[in-house]
This record gives sequence, C-alpha cells and structure tokens, in this order.
Amino acid sequence: VIAVLVVMLGATQLSNSEFLSQQGIRDLMLNATILVLVAIGQAMVVITRNVDLSVGSVLGVSAFAAGLYLKDGGHPLVAVL
Repeated sequence: VIAVLVVMLGATQLSNSEFLSQQGIRDLMLNATILVLVAIGQAMVVITRNVDLSVGSVLGVSAFAAGLYLKDGGHPLVAVL
C-alpha cells in the first residue's frame, strides 16, 4: 500500500508541480478537515452501537444551503453556523 501511495504521489507531482508545494499540502489538509470532523462524529455513533445513515445527506444539504446563502450575499459566519 505504501509503495502504491509513493507511486501515486510521484505521478501526481510530475503532472502538477504545485502538488507537493506548501500551498498544495495546505489545500489538501483544509479540504480533508470537513470529512475528518464528520468521520469523528460518525465514529462516536458507531462506537455507541447506533446506526445513523443520514450523516452524508446532512453534510450535502448543509453545504448546499450555505452555498445558496452565500450566493445571495449573506454573511459567511451565518452560513457556517
């Protein structure tokens, strides 16, 4: 698995020289933050032996609502809340 990861990182770096730059790594981490937060919440649900399949749907609807609110000139803090 590690060898495949190294090959994929090398191939992506060759096709996009900005991929492993400081800004590229920062962008990757910022994009993964939302999924990590959702995964932590879902893990807590699974650990307590419950089932909640609505997490993905709620994430999608909230992203759509925030985008729609920001498109109409809304304040970013309200969109996040």
